[in-house]
Amino acid sequence: MTIAEMRQIVGLPESATDAEVVAAYAALIDDGRPASLPIVEPVTVEQVRRHCKIEEDEEDPLIEQKIRAAREWVEDYTGWIVAQRTLVQHFQGWGVHLELYRRPVVSIDSITYDGPAGAARLAQGGFLPARDGLRIYPSASGWPPLRSGGGVTVAYTAGYDAGEVPHSMIEAIIVLVAGMLGKREGGYEHAQTAARALLARFRQPALA
Repeated sequence: MTIAEMRQIVGLPESATDAEVVAAYAALIDDGRPASLPIVEPVTVEQVRRHCKIEEDEEDPLIEQKIRAAREWVEDYTGWIVAQRTLVQHFQGWGVHLELYRRPVVSIDSITYDGPAGAARLAQGGFLPARDGLRIYPSASGWPPLRSGGGVTVAYTAGYDAGEVPHSMIEAIIVLVAGMLGKREGGYEHAQTAARALLARFRQPALA
């Protein structure tokens, strides 16, 4: 997502700085995306109904709620974003590199910082993303200076496009929803165990 697109979403004038736009956009973030841009869930109500053999549509609103909860569980458990969206991450300083905590990273949309003269945006050539996008390094000239106590904000797009979510993640979401809807005692706990097994390959050790 570009700064211009963020500016349009938050409704700030052209006189607003890029840093102000990103800050306003971050304030709208709810679960990684402004409420005005709903997340496209990777699992449909129809898929859950087929899996659970539910014929009536009376429980559709409840199923939608459970799908979102299950997708959030998968994202929290694995650290991978299932439904693609723009995220904003704040840092207290530059460090040797900036490390993003969610994957898969699709693009680094903007890096803004509190410079000595005020809010500023790092030019596209001022940073070098690692191949996986999780680490961001400075260019040969190094990071620009920050004002005392200043911070850094990175806006980036992460997650899968619709139709590209790994099957094991989709299956884990469906299993979790079925466990939430089931009436058997311990059903959700068993569903979590099954989901963990399905998601095992996504549980990678933390970056050093």
